[in-house]
Amino acid sequence: KKLYGIILLIFMIFTGCKSMPELQPADKRITWLPADSKVFLNVNIDGNRLLLNEAITKMGFDNKELQSIMDKSQTVCLGLENPLDLAGGIHLISEGKYNSGVMKIGLRLSKEWAQTDRESGTITSTTGLQVVPEKGEILFSDGKIDEILTNKVDPVPVYLPRDVRDHFIESDIILYYPQ
Repeated sequence: KKLYGIILLIFMIFTGCKSMPELQPADKRITWLPADSKVFLNVNIDGNRLLLNEAITKMGFDNKELQSIMDKSQTVCLGLENPLDLAGGIHLISEGKYNSGVMKIGLRLSKEWAQTDRESGTITSTTGLQVVPEKGEILFSDGKIDEILTNKVDPVPVYLPRDVRDHFIESDIILYYPQ
């Protein structure tokens, strides 16, 4: 009887438990966000442009500069450190058809923004929001832009269940709150 028990135990160990989801490498944007991010929101702008424009207007951000950025955006990936307190720990990666040179000049000419790191291209607002405009991408953070830039060069491996990973790539909007 002991032999049958040992054989059954070995069989279970080597065949594994099929109830656990198969993990896949996460979308690159998630691996760039700070490790403290607890909630992830990914939005395909093309499929939701009208909805997002309306939401921006209702939130009181109805200005031409933001509208211009949204018009050129294709996807946005947001990481929140504390979803119950939006006062801190907000990080965002936006991909689109941006002209980083024009954006950098526009921010530098504004009284609310100043270049704080010439090497990385970081431009910081008077409220502490950090922005790095790059060709095809805009990186935003409220204090951890260096971590995003480091993760972009040397991503930290993040693994997600296969269905969540696929939704990040294919869905118009996905909110992921890992536990």
